[in-house]
Amino acid sequence: MLPTAFPANQQREQLYFCTVISSEARNPSGFEISRRRAPRNDKAIEDFVKIRRQARAIALQALYEIDCSGHPADQALQHLATDENLSDEGVAFASDIVQGVRASTHELDAIIAKHAPEWPVDQLAIIDRNILRIALYELQHNEDVPIKVAINEAVELAKMFGSDTAPRFVNGVLGTFMQAHPAGELRH
Repeated sequence: MLPTAFPANQQREQLYFCTVISSEARNPSGFEISRRRAPRNDKAIEDFVKIRRQARAIALQALYEIDCSGHPADQALQHLATDENLSDEGVAFASDIVQGVRASTHELDAIIAKHAPEWPVDQLAIIDRNILRIALYELQHNEDVPIKVAINEAVELAKMFGSDTAPRFVNGVLGTFMQAHPAGELRH
């Protein structure tokens, strides 16, 4: 069973995009990217989801390393991607997340502070803070990730890397954010 935001009978009808290596465009990290439709067979979709999940986990680990040690983003990401044998497609997706989160950190932290007022952002666990940053970045800026997928993936990251209470906390903050910002308002 694939974790998607679409009913099973509509999965193949939805347009999936993925980041692939191409000579058409170059992002600031040096990874070449372009958009294409993901294959529509179940195995290809499953591989696509696995690559994206692994890329999110590596992006989270890179952001954690950057917050803790101050290492350069490219160095942290390359080290983790090499250790985990992340595909070029996954590296490009993780790089997009890391660069986007780092460029929007103040904006994302203000959103977290607004929707989790009892928890000052600087006192949140570094993992929880970065999971929320990734999810909020994807919800606001990454149009090729369905809203439900961004939320579900954040909760999954919290289960893998956070404390026992992290999944509920992440889900609660993102739920509060979504109540204040209906899907139609996002990504404009």
